[in-house]
Amino acid sequence: MSIACEVKLKRPRTYKSASARGRHAHQDVLDWNATHDTGAPVCVHRDNGEILLTKTRSAAQVLVDTAVVWVDGISGAYALFRIHDPGTK
Repeated sequence: MSIACEVKLKRPRTYKSASARGRHAHQDVLDWNATHDTGAPVCVHRDNGEILLTKTRSAAQVLVDTAVVWVDGISGAYALFRIHDPGTK
């Protein structure tokens, strides 16, 4: 069995206020952390269009008003809407 990254990029939500964005970010963090351990394999959609298969190196957190997670091979955090579980083939 091999792991592959399929293109499944979610569109970011749009909000009418920063407080609504922050509330959803906190819920996204709770949902992510309930189903993903640190070290979980993930696909990251990078700014340059590349899709990187890597693994998390932190639990998800809220940074300002965005749900983020840190991953191996990338400095800085990535927004959860740019990260998804890899498919299995």
